[in-house]
Amino acid sequence: MAHHVKTPPRHTFSGQMITTLVSTLVATSIPNYEMTEIPDVSTATQKYHYTCPGINQFFTAAVFWGTVGPKKIFDSGGMYNWLLISFPLGVVVPLVAYLLRKKFPRQS
Repeated sequence: MAHHVKTPPRHTFSGQMITTLVSTLVATSIPNYEMTEIPDVSTATQKYHYTCPGINQFFTAAVFWGTVGPKKIFDSGGMYNWLLISFPLGVVVPLVAYLLRKKFPRQS
């Protein structure tokens, strides 16, 4: 996107580095704050019922995708099988637009 709006590469790189640094600091400081400032964090007696799912969260996700699996979601009869049409459309639509642009160039 920066290329299309003609942002200089050095500014683009600087912006990416600064936002990466800021997001890294925020992403590490929030859990650090939670673990040090919330009393009795990750215990059953915590006042606001704040829990720490830890490894169980990843285990549950693995079991969920192993049990439900992509077939039940994206296969015929699945809830989101119509989303699979986006793959061929993603190939065809830009090609059609390109060919139309070649056939009917804009006159200035």
